[in-house]
Amino acid sequence: MGSIKLNTFSDVILNISLVLIIAGQIIFIVSFAGCIGALRENTTLLKFYSLCLLIFFLLEMGIAILGFVFPHNMQATLEESFTDKIIHTYRDDPDLQNLIDFAQKEFQCCGLSSEGYIDWSKNEYFNCTSPSVEKCGVPYSCCINATDISKGLVNVMCGYGAQDSSVAEASKRVWTSGCIEVIRIWAERNL
Repeated sequence: MGSIKLNTFSDVILNISLVLIIAGQIIFIVSFAGCIGALRENTTLLKFYSLCLLIFFLLEMGIAILGFVFPHNMQATLEESFTDKIIHTYRDDPDLQNLIDFAQKEFQCCGLSSEGYIDWSKNEYFNCTSPSVEKCGVPYSCCINATDISKGLVNVMCGYGAQDSSVAEASKRVWTSGCIEVIRIWAERNL
């Protein structure tokens, strides 16, 4: 197995496994303090537990307020921070690849920024100058009908050549909207 290099803070944030491990440890410590504090009637642990819950609540509220007050700034920041990094490392990290594929299928989107499916030109495999068969393509998770060959069989080549097409042509085969915008709209409707 290959090792994963974590050189920058964005590398840590984009490593899904590491983020889930750290979040799980924090949740365990806070929950354990709350349980033991209540069981033993220890006011110090209960104060620690309530302080942590207050901090979590304030962080969530702060992020939600920033997201609703400055939606375009938040979207631009997310696009600027994550688009190049996520698109560039798509094939390098299987966990990240699975997450992107899931998000693109679930939210019916392709790429991250407002450029949509054209974002994939930043990936060395999907770039139009690539010698790969995937050149000028997008991942299969961008396809509208990825299983149109046979029921249950995924056509992983359905997005090949999509970047050469106009938006009108490409929209017949692949989702053309970026995922950040689609997820932002979904969050506004459901939160």
